[in-house]
Amino acid sequence: MLQRILRWFFSVSCLLLLAGLVTACDLFGGSGSATPTPTAAPATSLTSYSGDGFTIGYPVGWKVSKNQSTVTFTDPQGIASMSVSTVNNVDGALPSSSVVQGGMLLFKSRVKNYQTVDVAATTQVAGDSWSQGAATGDLVPPGQSASVNVKAIVIADNHPAHTTSTKAYTLVYLTGSQVFDLANQGFFQPMLQSFKFA
Repeated sequence: MLQRILRWFFSVSCLLLLAGLVTACDLFGGSGSATPTPTAAPATSLTSYSGDGFTIGYPVGWKVSKNQSTVTFTDPQGIASMSVSTVNNVDGALPSSSVVQGGMLLFKSRVKNYQTVDVAATTQVAGDSWSQGAATGDLVPPGQSASVNVKAIVIADNHPAHTTSTKAYTLVYLTGSQVFDLANQGFFQPMLQSFKFA
């Protein structure tokens, strides 16, 4: 019974964090209807950020905002965004796959025309195997009347696995579907490659 309550509490916490991420993202700026294209940043232009049990590099010039246990990195135009959340998850009580499923359900509730995207069930980051999910959907950016199709990827990992100090790490990265591959190559992959557990 106690474990079920802890899982429920943790699930709700993760969903609230992800809700904040999706709501807070100022995708595509606050005005205009055209979708600008991000400029790729070379991996050598990353600045280091130290968070709760991790370090990550982010492109020089990106905005950094922190809200409780979540830090969000956003490019200057508000086109691309990556967030990192850290929550205590003693003994990995909530599997990382459940965190990803919760993130996908939250994304689905925030967009129209939700479509899952086929990706591998896991991905490697910082030497760990992370659960992974992806989807697209139409989202109306703040200050705009027209919707934009957005692609989001959610990955989650319990580290270290099955200890009293286990934390659930969740990374969410998203941008417009039309520019996702460019942003993934220029921004997201260098950031993921720089991620390290502290």
